[in-house]
Amino acid sequence: MEIQKYIDIRNDLLAKKVIAGLESRNMNGYYAKDSKEALNIALDMIPSKSVVTMVGGMSVAQIGLRKIMEEGDYDFEPYADFTKADVMLGSTNAMTDNG
Repeated sequence: MEIQKYIDIRNDLLAKKVIAGLESRNMNGYYAKDSKEALNIALDMIPSKSVVTMVGGMSVAQIGLRKIMEEGDYDFEPYADFTKADVMLGSTNAMTDNG
């Protein structure tokens, strides 16, 4: 069995553990196997015409989500007052396996 197969199995198991930890704290968690899947998950959660702000997030840019927010049918206002937004985008630098 090639090493990537073991890495994928580990990532799947770890994702389940982290998501369970998040859910125990009344948060939702999602796991994407690649950037395309991550982009699709994010887009499924953001209705068109939403007011979207951003507080940072390299992942948001790396998967192409920021570009879609800028060019798509969204009112994208990065770093605007998040209390007036429908959606706030960001990412985390670290998370424990307990969520």
